[in-house]
Order: sequence, then structure tokens, then C-alpha cells
Amino acid sequence: MYKTMWHRFISVLVVVGLSLVSLGAVQASSNGIETVQTNIVGEAVVNEPPVSGGIPISNAQIESQFGLIIYARNQMANYPGRSGNELLYFNAKNINGPAGLSAPGSVCSPAQWAETNYYSNSATVDFTFCEILDAIQKGTPLYGMVPTENMFLHLANGQRSYEPGNGGAVYLINPADAFIRHYTAQRFLEKIAQHNLDGGFLDDLRAGWRKVTAPGLPVEYPSEKDYDQAMLGFACEIRAVLQSAGKETWGNLTSMHDASVWEQYAPCLDGAVSEVWMTGWGTLEPIQSDLDVAQKWLDAGKKVLLIAQIAEPNAAANQFVYASTLLIANDATHTFYKFAHYDGAYAEYYAPPAVNLGKPLGSKYLVSAGVWERAFENGCVRVDLSAKTSSISTMPCKGSTSQEKTETVYDDSHSNLVYSSGWKKIVNAQAYEKAYRLTTQKGATATLVFSGQSFSIVYTGCPTCQNMKVYVDGVLVGTINQKTNTTVYQQQWDYPGLLPAGKHTLKLVFAPTVRKTQVTLDAIVVR
Repeated sequence: MYKTMWHRFISVLVVVGLSLVSLGAVQASSNGIETVQTNIVGEAVVNEPPVSGGIPISNAQIESQFGLIIYARNQMANYPGRSGNELLYFNAKNINGPAGLSAPGSVCSPAQWAETNYYSNSATVDFTFCEILDAIQKGTPLYGMVPTENMFLHLANGQRSYEPGNGGAVYLINPADAFIRHYTAQRFLEKIAQHNLDGGFLDDLRAGWRKVTAPGLPVEYPSEKDYDQAMLGFACEIRAVLQSAGKETWGNLTSMHDASVWEQYAPCLDGAVSEVWMTGWGTLEPIQSDLDVAQKWLDAGKKVLLIAQIAEPNAAANQFVYASTLLIANDATHTFYKFAHYDGAYAEYYAPPAVNLGKPLGSKYLVSAGVWERAFENGCVRVDLSAKTSSISTMPCKGSTSQEKTETVYDDSHSNLVYSSGWKKIVNAQAYEKAYRLTTQKGATATLVFSGQSFSIVYTGCPTCQNMKVYVDGVLVGTINQKTNTTVYQQQWDYPGLLPAGKHTLKLVFAPTVRKTQVTLDAIVVR
């Protein structure tokens, strides 16, 4: 994260040309961006005190306004307050120390023992790298365990794997080593107790194989999979120790684009960070997965910090990612948000957009393909993932505040959907819930019995797609031509009429007019 963790962020361009729609009374902050009057999302301070309009925000204001603080040891030493979620920063990937100590068996010179400019955000937390090297050579126990050379990663030439940085060198550590796991846990406990904190934060749990292998392939890990498994075990062991002391363990999982990573780490973390919330590294990725992963994580009782970093921050981008956060958040003690300037001004504070929404009236619901809404006591949040636009309004949602209770989305895998033979499941991250159904068999059917007065068919269009006939209660009501020039996901066909209230049978039939064609089904939205 941020150049180790925070200082190496890659620029994230959240959106270009987003619309800003914010109705009702709002309150501007000192930097010209408005603050949200809602109690379901907390704000976060990460790595350095925030600055607003060039003026540092005071510790007192941090205490009253920000619900999550992640600081390195030297910053915590200068921070006297209590916010309720205060975490001490560790880097799980590397340990900082003086340069010139890559040879096994090397120890610090007297001058290197005296150096202090590279320790503040290291896994050692303060001035102990030289102490560890000395203990390796002399066999001296630290926290009851003797360190060995196995705590480092090594290159094929036998040297410790390292890169220049942080005023000295950054030495990569071996996450499977028993000593480094023990040392990290005990060091955490000591410093958390010293500063009266709530837990620890493990940066770079998912730093990426490219960063791990930048100095060269480590002999301890011939593959990324092996390294990732060792890092997972590292996090699990740290959490077991901290949990026994009543403290939380958080980690940086980098991205929500791979749901399996968050599933693997769920037993090992109380909270986690996504550095690319609703974005990719510089480009917009399929972002439905972000909503899905965040929702599942929060539903499991976990905590999350969602960070969006923009090369050129603007109000529309801020609103888009914040509105997306409002779709899944339920209380400000579990969901935290930070909007940041990537290019050299990470500490600059950007307040969320403002409107007095009150409490949510229910969960988010799908309005149409890629368009989500959530109703609140005093308004509505709407996010269009395809158009990359959003609105945070004091007006009711289009379907009234009870719409989410009367609209049901049947994904292609829903048990109420009955398929004839000939359908197969296609996995694709851009589809609704990451998969859809496809058939090439003429006459293949998909049937749904539902209660409602209207419906929409969500499908994947493609150059070889053809006609799907739509029947309601045995009557042909429309034909969907799914052919498109390129493959496009989450297309939508809306039933144009209004059915009588009650139960109805919807039947979709593949009716091609030429050979070697297909139709798809992604979801059915019933209102």
C-alpha cells in the first residue's frame, strides 16, 4: 500500500465524466467538497494525518470525525487519542534495515545500529533490525525464540532478497518461518498494549508476485501459489494470537476482483482493505464483483476499509465510489471509506458528498441491468455501473421506498428457474453474479412461476445469438433478438405491459431462424 504499502500505490482512475446529482440541503467543507450526513459509513485516516486545504486536521478533530485510524509506530507515539478502531501498521512482506546486509551472517556496524530513518513502518515497529541480526549470529532468543537465517527470503546466489528503499534496504521475509510469525505476533501485542490500541494491520498480504520476485525468484517459493499459502498461514497465526488477547487483526487484500481471496482470508482476519474499490489499477474493471464481495464480507460480520485513489480527484468520482459504498454499508463501525489523491497528495482530505439520508430501509436492489438503488429514510442512492454515473438524492427512489421489498431478481442459478435439457452454465465476471446460461438447442426452454405484474429479461448479447420467444401464461408477448455486433453483458429486455396481480408462468423458448446460433439467460427481474 501507499509506497511500501502507501508509497507504491498505482494511480487509480475511478471514472471519467460521471454525473453529480445531489439534492437537498448540504453542507460544504473547507476544501469545497461536501460532507455526508449519514451514520452507516465511517471515515478513515491511513498512514499520515489528513490535510484539508493545506491545513493539517487536528488530533481532536480526528477523534471526533474519523472512525478508523491506521498508523505506524512512530505516528502512534505522537497520537494521544482514542477513535474506537485504532490499528498499528506492520508490513507482512518485508522488514526495513540498513543497506549492505544481504549476505547471510552479516551484522550491523556501530554506525548502522545508530541509524533510525528506515524503521518507523517496518515489521519491527521500531529500532530492532540490528538486534535480530545479532540474535541470529549469537543464538540469542527474542520473545522466547531464537531467530535463524530462515526468516529471510533468499536468491539463487544465497544472498538475502532485498531492494533499496526507505533510507536503507527492504529485506523480504519468509512468511512460513516460525520465528517471524512468533516475533510479529509478540511485537504486535507489546506495541498495541503500549499505545492502548485495538489491533494490528498487516500490509501487503496480497502484494502481488511481481513485487515478491522483483529482486529475483526466491528459492523458498518456486511459485506464487506456494507463497500465497504461506502468507495466508502467517495471517491466520497472527490473528489467533491477537484474538486470544481480545485484539483485532486487519490486512490489506488489495482488490475485491477475486472473491476467492476474500473467502480464504475470512477465517484469518477481522477486517480488510480494498485499495481499488470499484476500480482497477488505472482502468475500470468489472465492478459488480466489488459489490458482491463487500456485501458478503459485511454480512459475515467483518469490517472493511474501501479506498479509492484518483489521479485527478473530482466531485463526480468521489460521489460514484461513495454512492457504491452506501449500497452495501449498514453501520459506521464496520464500513469505512477513504477517497484519496494518488499523485503526491495522499494525505489531502476529500469529504464524502453530502445529503441527509437517514437510515437504510433495506438492502440494495437491481432496477435494471447494471443499475442499483437503495432506499433510505430521507432519500435514495442510485448507481449505474455501465454508465458510471450515480446520484445521492433526498427524493424517494423511483419505485417508492418499499420497492426493494417488491422486486425480486432471479439469477440464472436460482432454484425456481426450471430448464429443459441443452443449457450450460458459462462463467464470466461481467455477467450478473458472474455467470449466465447458454443453449444452442432449438426449442430449449427456461420456465419461471412468479408473482408480480412486470418483469425484465437480462441476457448476454453476441454475434451468434438469435431469437428468444417470451410467453406469459401460454401467450406469446414478445421476441428478444439477442444478436449484437460484439459480446455484451447484462443486456435487458423489459416487458412492455402490466400483468394482473397474482401468479404467472413465464416461459422462454429458443426459436432460431438459422443454424449454429444460440441464446442466453443471465437473470429475470420481477416487479
